[in-house]
Amino acid sequence: MAFVRGDEELTVQVFGFNDNIGDSTETIWPTGGFQTIGYPGAAQTITLTSAGGATDSGVKIMLQGLDGVTWNIKEEEVTLGADGTVTTSDTWGRINRAWVSGATDLTGDCTIATTTSNTTLQVLMKDENTTGNASYTVPWGYTGYIDSISCNSSSASVGVKLVITIMEYVSGVGFIAKDKSRVINFSGSYDRQFIKPVRVPQGSSVELQAICSSDTALSADFVVLIDKN
Repeated sequence: MAFVRGDEELTVQVFGFNDNIGDSTETIWPTGGFQTIGYPGAAQTITLTSAGGATDSGVKIMLQGLDGVTWNIKEEEVTLGADGTVTTSDTWGRINRAWVSGATDLTGDCTIATTTSNTTLQVLMKDENTTGNASYTVPWGYTGYIDSISCNSSSASVGVKLVITIMEYVSGVGFIAKDKSRVINFSGSYDRQFIKPVRVPQGSSVELQAICSSDTALSADFVVLIDKN
């Protein structure tokens, strides 16, 4: 059955950035290395810490992701405290995205991490006022479809191998690397809209990884259409 783009889908655009990808595979995200695809695991609170410290007191940030019980969509707006930190009142199972939601911008990058284990989940970049992880987890009760993808290198001559990884969630088993065959080789930039969007089941994650022939900065984004089951 063909997938028809219409007005009833929820459209999510995910942006990622890594300023120094070299000859070993990394997630396209500001921290470098591999993102921990398991995310928080059991539901727990999340702590935000701005490198701007007290200067960023009062900055409002919107978190969007999934709760830790049913993996339903949830949002929570938080305000950085006097020391540039804040802990959520809600517990989370996933943090998909975050952005500055008030009038005051960040002066330093803001790390979003699990409160208990201090595992970095996202980095909210001060220059873009949004997170830079090229990853997304589909809410429970929905099916995702990767509609388009783009990736740009800071050097046109550097060879890039881009890997679209889908970690499919299997009930009672956990995450399984379902699709690592979508490898794209290019130099400079790559843009594609899929004629047949790539299906991502409920609870499953999409992550963009890359390896380069020489150290370079990569930015990437992809669009996921979310259909209610």
